[in-house]
Amino acid sequence: FGSSPTRPKLEPIHGGLVRRPPCTMAAQGTVKSYNASKGWGFLEYEGQDVFVHVKDCGGAAPSPGDALTFDIEQDPVRGGQMKAIN
Repeated sequence: FGSSPTRPKLEPIHGGLVRRPPCTMAAQGTVKSYNASKGWGFLEYEGQDVFVHVKDCGGAAPSPGDALTFDIEQDPVRGGQMKAIN
């Protein structure tokens, strides 16, 4: 491990829990929609739509129906909406 912390990227869930660092608060949701040509889409998390961008997916684009583990934060661009990160 280097001197600067690294943050895990979105990871598919395959019938089990995904190991994450203890300091990371992970949420789990399902890809509701994803537009590969635009590089963004939405996850469903606890009945809410959560924005996701390909740059936060570790280089792999999600597909509708994929179950993902992610961190969640307020989206600074889309006021009042949530954004998936990591």
